[in-house]
Amino acid sequence: MILVKWALFYCVAAMTMLQSAWAITPAVDSGGTSTPLTSTSATIERGGMITAISFDKGTVAIDGVTYPLAIYFKVHAANGLETSRQNLREGVPIRFSTVKDTVGGKERIVEIWIANGNSRLPKK
Repeated sequence: MILVKWALFYCVAAMTMLQSAWAITPAVDSGGTSTPLTSTSATIERGGMITAISFDKGTVAIDGVTYPLAIYFKVHAANGLETSRQNLREGVPIRFSTVKDTVGGKERIVEIWIANGNSRLPKK
């Protein structure tokens, strides 16, 4: 009888601990890969001239339109190599990619390419 009580106790304890772990497991799509809780839609590429930038606010204005920056965004030099975000300043022509957060619906810049004088910027 004591053995049955201990076995029941361990089963209830294990189910209680596993239940909370199941609650935070991300959903799995039909392809068998994990889907993050904040997934994004397709990437959109644009271009323009930086008219204002604020790393403190996490925003950049391109041709007068303000976009939020993703927490982790990449900056590429004209040669394609990754470079410092300190190279971004007003008057610099850039190309950039945004993604729209499907949960919040906000567009965020995820990647920036500094354009050289000879490159053509994509049309909006």
